[in-house]
Amino acid sequence: MKVLMPNWKGRWVPRASGWKLRAAGGALAGLAAGSLGQLRAQSFFNPYAAPLPAYGSTLNSGEGAGDNFLINRGVPYSPVGAAPMHDYNMKFGPVTASVGGSVSTSYYDNYNLVPEGSGLKQEDELSINPSLAIAFQWPIARDSTLHFDVGFGYAVFLNHPEFDRFTISPASAWDYQFKVGDVRLTVVDHIGTTGDSFSQRTDLTGTGSASAVQFRRLSNTIGLTAAWQPTRLYTVSSSYALDFDHGLGDSFGLADHLTHTFSTAVFRRLDSHWTVGLSASAFRNQYLEGIQNNSIGYGAGPTVTWQPSAYLNFSGSVRYNTAKADSNGTIGDRNGSSGAGYDFSVQHVINRHLNQALSVSSGIDLGVGVNFNNAFTINYRLGWQISKAMTLSFNASRAAISQSGAGYDFVVITPDEGVIQDSLGYILFNSAGGTTRLPTGTIVTPNRLLLIPRALEQTEAYTFGLGTGFQLTKRLNASVNYIHTLRLSNLPLHDYNQNTYTLSLGYRF
Repeated sequence: MKVLMPNWKGRWVPRASGWKLRAAGGALAGLAAGSLGQLRAQSFFNPYAAPLPAYGSTLNSGEGAGDNFLINRGVPYSPVGAAPMHDYNMKFGPVTASVGGSVSTSYYDNYNLVPEGSGLKQEDELSINPSLAIAFQWPIARDSTLHFDVGFGYAVFLNHPEFDRFTISPASAWDYQFKVGDVRLTVVDHIGTTGDSFSQRTDLTGTGSASAVQFRRLSNTIGLTAAWQPTRLYTVSSSYALDFDHGLGDSFGLADHLTHTFSTAVFRRLDSHWTVGLSASAFRNQYLEGIQNNSIGYGAGPTVTWQPSAYLNFSGSVRYNTAKADSNGTIGDRNGSSGAGYDFSVQHVINRHLNQALSVSSGIDLGVGVNFNNAFTINYRLGWQISKAMTLSFNASRAAISQSGAGYDFVVITPDEGVIQDSLGYILFNSAGGTTRLPTGTIVTPNRLLLIPRALEQTEAYTFGLGTGFQLTKRLNASVNYIHTLRLSNLPLHDYNQNTYTLSLGYRF
């Protein structure tokens, strides 16, 4: 979901939170921001999103109800992308640009996400994250504009230097918008690294292991959207997106995949306050290692927005979703998922100092070790501009997730360990001579990852965040943030608590 943070000039602008739940489809921000909200990295988590009516830049847009996974982004990139013209601070002929840098340090009190009372040691960690962000805007012609945004940085971990890494902001993208007759076409490419060594993704963590799970991914989504307004009241839009998701030096090659997504929608503006529409979409997902099952899915339903005033906006969509899995993989889950999904949100500007937003969603997402996750999420955000130079924000979220079938605990085989197979299955041994008989149904991947079968899991994840921002000078800003995460599970040793404290400094050149 989006939060309001101070921009370089101390004004309130929508920015994407670094610990947010990304869009699960068709909520208010997508309606307001543009027709490419679904064409961003890892769009396969959002197979039922539909293109929405509006023109203009769509970077950092389309993020409404949440995508049901808690993934820490790791690096708080400078706020670039889709900036107003007056926020660009450099000019090269017709090209305007914005350049900013930041450095942050984060402390984690439970880096390896183990439960209290489990007998496993909770490890703390301190990371330092310098980053640089650049945004370009080039009006090539009257109806053609090229946007290019990129953020990159490096993460250093003091206690675990083996996890040091180069990162690319998940918001990095370029898009080219142009018109052919009355049709507005947009070609877009989103690229970024996601996840980190302490990923809070519910189907990967809290497994009772003392080792931190590395789920670092490189995601690239390229797509084309066409939007047509035959009359002032109607908008018709369609899109195609190809998403490629690949692991970065981790053991989770089983999650590498290609996803094709097709979407179409028709919207009608009833009056200055109401817009209604119908949308439909389909996806085809193919895994590259053949461990996860390939899948297809379809979704369709109505959507509506109501803006009774300039300070209050409601939106909602209801759709029927169905997702089916092939039987080509080696994981045990052969189940599909279907049923009603929905997204509802409200954004309210209380006064010139206070604003709030609430979103609720339910839907189907792809899993790891299982075919699908069924998730219900609720998010609340409150923003308070205390003064021209100081802001305060509060976020709270809950995600209830159930899996489509029995899943797995993930254990990485260390360099001093190996696996042998006999007539009864697999045996894990180490160089010291110890051996462990692995349970029947254990899967050993080519990337030295053990998938140890367990029962179907149902989890609840709660996240609470409090942050404050300071405009120290015209070019220098700072922020202090606190995040508490609580995970509850029906399986033993799968619960955990984590507190994260972050201090950031940003500079606009």
